[in-house]
Amino acid sequence: MALESGFFNSVGGDRLYNAEDMSRYFEHILSNGIFKRIYNCFRVSPADGMTLTVAPGAGLINCHWFRAAAAETVTIPAAHAVLPRFDVVVARLDMSDSVRAITLQVISGTPAESPIAPDPVRTATVH
Repeated sequence: MALESGFFNSVGGDRLYNAEDMSRYFEHILSNGIFKRIYNCFRVSPADGMTLTVAPGAGLINCHWFRAAAAETVTIPAAHAVLPRFDVVVARLDMSDSVRAITLQVISGTPAESPIAPDPVRTATVH
């Protein structure tokens, strides 16, 4: 086991830290989720047509913070002609080199007579 420590002032460039080092600091202090102390944090409400309004809020996913200072709008895909389905609005952390961000996404369930909510996507780069 290697003992790690930080953060220390750099002397002649011997201490270089990145975002992962800074995020690691929080992993035993905070857990994933939205911050409930913010009134209506990320509350989802119907808007016009097939859109939803997501209230401002803040949260954390795998030690990466996210916040919306103003309401966000998400669009729900068109419904099935007959069968109901569940859709969920999620905060999605994408660590792939081309994205490196947290966004709000809609995950659509499968239309069925007795629909079930879709499972969240989790891969090596998406949470």
